[in-house]
Amino acid sequence: MEVAAFWIGLAAVIVAFRWFRSRMEAQKHQTFRTIVEKTGTVDEAQLRLLIAPKPWESGRGDSYRFLRGLGAILIFVGGGGLLFGGILLLGVIFAPSPAGNDGPGIFMSLGFAALVLGAGVFYSSRFAEKPAGENERPGAGSARE
Repeated sequence: MEVAAFWIGLAAVIVAFRWFRSRMEAQKHQTFRTIVEKTGTVDEAQLRLLIAPKPWESGRGDSYRFLRGLGAILIFVGGGGLLFGGILLLGVIFAPSPAGNDGPGIFMSLGFAALVLGAGVFYSSRFAEKPAGENERPGAGSARE
């Protein structure tokens, strides 16, 4: 019963947040319509003040940079896990112990998983919108004949 109450409460908070946000947006648009009706002209400064980009909305190329950065970090973490697992494996080979030897396998498998996940995230950045300056290739705009 407590679990259901938690999820219902969470859903109520999310619905209320979205409702208040949509009302705020509608109020901004109504204010702008009223200004245009009274003055008859569109003032760009007032328009920018009313309809400014929200702080939670990402700009052009933010997801591209995020995916590239996360992919690079995961690749390096995975490579470090593989290296550490390899060093542990060498220690097990040259100095066997009667205790369990699961350490190298765990580190190597987690390192490999992080490496593959990082490569996939890095590759997926190709499908995100690139920042403004990175869309053009060098020399693509020049007219050479």
